[in-house]
Amino acid sequence: MRYVTKFMEQALSGILFLMGIFLLFNFAKVYHKSLNLLREDIKDQEEVIYQQNLMEEAIITYSELIAMLFQPIEYDIEIDGLLIENKIHNAELISTYNIAHTNYKKDYQYDANGKIIKIVYKRID
Repeated sequence: MRYVTKFMEQALSGILFLMGIFLLFNFAKVYHKSLNLLREDIKDQEEVIYQQNLMEEAIITYSELIAMLFQPIEYDIEIDGLLIENKIHNAELISTYNIAHTNYKKDYQYDANGKIIKIVYKRID
């Protein structure tokens, strides 16, 4: 009888251990599926989630402005009334923009939903 009881304890312990291992792997699989679904949902959203440091200085030098124009621009840009559309902007056109050699103040224009429409640079004299 003693051996039967010991065998039953070990068998039950083994079954519980295997159930624990099964649940561990099952929960890990469910966690990874949920995480991947969440990542796909975030990618599919039109809105971009980002953090902006509002304390940054909004003064841009001429050199920084020109360097920024050599990169593909994400939004339309207005520099002292000159509108540069992001879809037609080309780095080869920078010399035709006639940008003054001075510092600029950077502002943003938003739509009704709070999305950035345009970045506005105004000359600081």
